[in-house]
Amino acid sequence: MNKSQLRPCISALIGLALLLPASAHSEEVRLSTAPFECKVGPVTKKFGGTPWRVYGCNDRHSVAMVTAVGSRAFPFIFIFYWDKNQYKLSGEGTGNKAMTDLAFRELSRFSTPEIEALLAAAGSSKTYLE
Repeated sequence: MNKSQLRPCISALIGLALLLPASAHSEEVRLSTAPFECKVGPVTKKFGGTPWRVYGCNDRHSVAMVTAVGSRAFPFIFIFYWDKNQYKLSGEGTGNKAMTDLAFRELSRFSTPEIEALLAAAGSSKTYLE
């Protein structure tokens, strides 16, 4: 799959994050007129033994992890979102459940500094999804 074919797929998965319950989005973004977007990055990381593309979001807190094409967990997205001064983790997709469960177990143990390090890593990639 080339880059032009990959972008609609990534955009669709990131769009799934927008379908999460309203409480899943930070208060800051819900009060904003800007749409919630996760386009900063990506940087590739492994969670649960599979590759994930990590994107920072425009609320400056949230982080989206999208399965890389070719991953046995594809298609799936996890998002750490900021709610009531703490991070929460949510996921959505139809990827291999055993693989996404492994990633979920690993991600669910992340501390606030580890999540913020993911956000910083995505931001340091100097690329932005169009």
